[in-house]
Amino acid sequence: MKKIREIFFLLIVIVLMICSIGSVTADEPVGPASDNVRMHITTDGGIDSTSAVHDNRLFIANWKSMDFSTTNAMGVFCFDLNNGDLIWFRSIGEVLSEITVADGQVFVGTKSGALLCLDEETGNTVWSVTGITAGYWGLTGAPLVNDGVVYVTSPTKHQLMGYDTRNGNLVFQHRLGSSGGIIFTSPTLSSSNNLLVMDDTGILEISPANDLVNSYTLPSAITTGSSAVAHGDAVYLNANGILYRINTIGEWTEAWNVSTLTSTTPVVTDTAVYVSQGGTLAAYDITSGEALDGFTTHVSGGSSSYLNPVLAGNTIYYAMNAHCGKVFAINATTGAEEWSFSLPESGNPGEDYTFFASSPVVCGENLFIGSEGAGFYVIGEGDLIEIDKTNTADQPYVPPSPITVIYEGTVRLVNTSEGVTVKDALDAAVSAGGFTYNLTEYDTIKDINGIENAEDWSHSWMTTYYNNNDTSVYSVLDPVVAGATISIHYDEFDASWNVVGTEYLVNVTVGNIVEPAPWTVIYDDTVNLTNSSDGVTVKDALDAAVSEGGFTYNLTEYDTIKDINGIENAEDWSHSWMTTYYNNNDTSVYSVLDPVVAGATISLHYDEFDASWNVAGTQYLVNVTVGNIVEPAPWTVLYDDTVNLTNTSTGVTVKDALDAAVSEGGFTYNLTEYDTIKDINGIENAEDWSHSWMTTYYNNNEIPVYSVLDPVVAGATISLHYDELDASWNIVGTEYMVNVTVNSISDLSITSPSTMVTGSSAIFTALSNHPGNTTYSWDFGDNTTVVDTKSSGIASNVDKIYTSAGTKIISVTAEYNNRSVTNTAEIIVTTPPSAFDESNNLEANLTGESISDIAQILFTGTDVTDAANITISISRYQNQSSISDDEWLDIQTHYTIPNSNEKPLFILEIDSSNANGIDNIHQLNNYARLTIRLAIDYANASNVSFYRYVDGSNGYEQLHYTIGNVAPGWVEFLVDIPGFSTIIAVTDQIPADSRTTPVSSTGTTANLATIKYKTIYYGTITVDPGSFTYTTTMDDKTFIVNNLSVFGILHASGMNLQTKEWPGGIYVHSINGISQDENLNGWLYQVNGMTTSQMSNNYMVRDGDKIVWYYSESMSSLPETSQYAYGFTVKVRTSAVPLLTLSPAETPTINLGIPEGVTISSGTPQRITIDTSITQSGGFVNITEHTIIITTPGLQMTIPVKNLIRSDEIVTAEIQNMTAELVPAAGEIKTFGIEA
Repeated sequence: MKKIREIFFLLIVIVLMICSIGSVTADEPVGPASDNVRMHITTDGGIDSTSAVHDNRLFIANWKSMDFSTTNAMGVFCFDLNNGDLIWFRSIGEVLSEITVADGQVFVGTKSGALLCLDEETGNTVWSVTGITAGYWGLTGAPLVNDGVVYVTSPTKHQLMGYDTRNGNLVFQHRLGSSGGIIFTSPTLSSSNNLLVMDDTGILEISPANDLVNSYTLPSAITTGSSAVAHGDAVYLNANGILYRINTIGEWTEAWNVSTLTSTTPVVTDTAVYVSQGGTLAAYDITSGEALDGFTTHVSGGSSSYLNPVLAGNTIYYAMNAHCGKVFAINATTGAEEWSFSLPESGNPGEDYTFFASSPVVCGENLFIGSEGAGFYVIGEGDLIEIDKTNTADQPYVPPSPITVIYEGTVRLVNTSEGVTVKDALDAAVSAGGFTYNLTEYDTIKDINGIENAEDWSHSWMTTYYNNNDTSVYSVLDPVVAGATISIHYDEFDASWNVVGTEYLVNVTVGNIVEPAPWTVIYDDTVNLTNSSDGVTVKDALDAAVSEGGFTYNLTEYDTIKDINGIENAEDWSHSWMTTYYNNNDTSVYSVLDPVVAGATISLHYDEFDASWNVAGTQYLVNVTVGNIVEPAPWTVLYDDTVNLTNTSTGVTVKDALDAAVSEGGFTYNLTEYDTIKDINGIENAEDWSHSWMTTYYNNNEIPVYSVLDPVVAGATISLHYDELDASWNIVGTEYMVNVTVNSISDLSITSPSTMVTGSSAIFTALSNHPGNTTYSWDFGDNTTVVDTKSSGIASNVDKIYTSAGTKIISVTAEYNNRSVTNTAEIIVTTPPSAFDESNNLEANLTGESISDIAQILFTGTDVTDAANITISISRYQNQSSISDDEWLDIQTHYTIPNSNEKPLFILEIDSSNANGIDNIHQLNNYARLTIRLAIDYANASNVSFYRYVDGSNGYEQLHYTIGNVAPGWVEFLVDIPGFSTIIAVTDQIPADSRTTPVSSTGTTANLATIKYKTIYYGTITVDPGSFTYTTTMDDKTFIVNNLSVFGILHASGMNLQTKEWPGGIYVHSINGISQDENLNGWLYQVNGMTTSQMSNNYMVRDGDKIVWYYSESMSSLPETSQYAYGFTVKVRTSAVPLLTLSPAETPTINLGIPEGVTISSGTPQRITIDTSITQSGGFVNITEHTIIITTPGLQMTIPVKNLIRSDEIVTAEIQNMTAELVPAAGEIKTFGIEA
């Protein structure tokens, strides 16, 4: 007997398992978490046929196995999965094929070679076809249902046959090889929805129209084989103990094979192929066929060569069919055993009387598997249900008893202050003559129409409240909503309190819940208010409505509503005016002096109250909505600047500060007899003081100024504002403003340059306000001192040369009449530059509108650590006479040109105030060399001079230059610049107050970069591979951003950004305060001169790429014509973006794989899971709320997702679809040969 079983299992290969998930399962099978048995079914014979599950029903089949003499019935069972009840049994004979359930029908093949179609609901035979195959085993393959046809293979007729699922008519035949239709294999579907079938030579792909589409012949004739599994662009199968991958793009070819010594059907995922072989579970890499990295082959200790594994979640389930068989749950990633279940001992160790004989099936959280000698098992959570169905005869389907519907209708309810309940709905149905009912003391149903609950509760009234989902009703006082159905059913219960039938039914549906009669609306409109210094209140809003003729009102002594339009509060307050302030939430108003905001609605309702002070109704309503709260008209600023004062023996006053501003031409003013402001620039106080000049003195806090003779301190601001006052002397607006800030008050003034270089000279000046001889003692902070005595009003001037670099503190003490005063100043002294280090040069690639004269600049300094925020602009005047009077006045105002007759050739501004490593715009330890090509004749070159103007310096500084290249019509000047500054080129004469000693650079020349009209500096941004978590500033949305995305580079630049979520990623709304405007002008970017619409956090860059962010004001805007533009050169410390490096002759194979830390589940819908603690270090997974982008070598996959969930470092989402595009490679990529 044991030998017969060995021969039997040498041939048997149970085919693909089908699980049609019903309401007992989740959308995606996850499998059981433990070996708990929740259902055990005992039948006659053995259960070798793989089961099926659909719509809360379990379908299994038996055969005689080794009990050849039994006369007990064999066939198909249908059980209720909730309670284990047998719904029907059909004795159609022994069944060895898998059971297939589709379109309300059950398809099975019998040992006698027949194909039967049964009705899923009743088990009745719809049709049958006999004689499909002969031989001992009969029809063994799984029936395949596709598009109204059920397909089976006949090993003896050597044919693939298809039958109409409606009537069993033969509609398809295809001849296979001479030994075709390998026993126990089944037809399956290809990725193109064609038929896949085995014959004795290999695998065939046949269209439903019976055309041979493709085929592949294996190296040797097939004696044993599995069903084929199509996955992506390949087919996987076991044949003669060898696992094959056959690529199906174009002509079918073998990708790899590996010896498995089994004929089980493999499980295929996106990354691996799993096979149960010889008592083990092995896993192979789907691409290479090598052992799966990280997976340890699981050894069962028995034989599993004939039972197929199944995948659910991240767990592989497989069984061994040796004596006292086991089923195992194995982690699909590691191969670790999660749990196992063993069949009970048979009592006959020498015989395999109990072993697993059908392949496992997983649905929801349950596993289903049949055995020889031990029955059928359902493994999952729940109490054990034992079912004995031995000696079972035909049991037809018995429909449940019909339900008597007592009432089914819709009622309409009127709302109350306490809402409406289930009882209100029942009473409305009773009043409509529907039925009668009584309640228990617990407010549950006692009887309906006299039908009472049984004393033992075997028959009782149950209540369910349907409103989108099922909510049990524990009391008829529970609330109910419109659209709800209260279902009252008289149920019969068994001993375990399971419902076995329903006799009577009452359904009451709530149609509408209407509000009581509406109130009278006295006023419902919007008002606009003007803000004040005290803000705006509820009363302001009411008064605005009154002024529009809306209504009248009076207040109580407590600033609450007394009456509106004469309708007063009742003396007993049974009717009274109540006030609610709506502004996103309800805020009660206790006084009309409470503040109000724009968008708020003040709702005044005249309510009726019951004895418990509950609102029983509303008679009148006033709604005042605040539309806008506008600010008063802005003021005109007459003056806003700083002054420097010199102390006196009596101190300094507000008047001193005002007089200093007047002396600078700021404004004029007159005082009243009380030393207050009478007028400024002729604007006088009004006679009734409704408009008047008010004075406030700001110095950390606000101190009113009552007289301009009040004292003032350094840092103070005297603010003179011409205010409009209301009748209560509250400020309602400001028309004019004068701000005078006292920058400094000193008894001793020092004038010195802020920067200089060693070896050059500069003039330092000190002046005391003492009227007499004064001795000035200088300490220059470098161990050098100077003593100088001057008469009254004569300054001390010292010409100083520093020999060492550093920050120097200069101290001057002025002594007179045994008194002294000391003041200090600071100067930064730098050394001339060292030789230029080309590895650290700050390259300025400046592009823009082409002009005939070209200015070029290069930074030779090595001390600037980050020049990403250096900006350069040039104003060029090729024809000096073309400068308008307004332009010339602007130039004189900004740059203080000393000679009003001289007009510059050009003005060049270099600003590094935002660059790291530079404390101010004057500091640079090394020089820049400016190469300027001017369209003049060489004979006139000596008439050109260059000057540096530095804010705060003593006039101009003439710059050293040499003549470079010369050609007809132009001359090249090489000008050395000692630091960042404004450069002015003039002709014919030198500004009167300029220093005439040129300062030259000792630095060397390197690559020069061109400056044109609009300049873009490409600062180098150096980043590491990886990613970071970023939260948008405007709407707090979180993203995982790749360092090597365009946004990652912008973020690394340190600029001030305003961002928000946009479909597909992060939208940059503002850079350094420049924002998108109401005309949708905003920021765009280019990479290597190319513009893209892809969101910047999704666009990957690589080492050496150049990025420009520019402000676009039209579709034709370019970085060169934009008002604002920032450029970056990408530098990667280590290789980051995975690229393909190809020779011209190579054809790449790009694997659609996923990196470590990312998994994609099977099933429908598929979900993606990302462990960001793993992927963040690599930086190749970019996550937004709606998209996940994975960059792998040569490929970028874009996965739109929904229902994204973040839990700590784990992100999961539901996959919508997937697209892939090639990442540029270091070589030419052909468009074929790409493998999925």
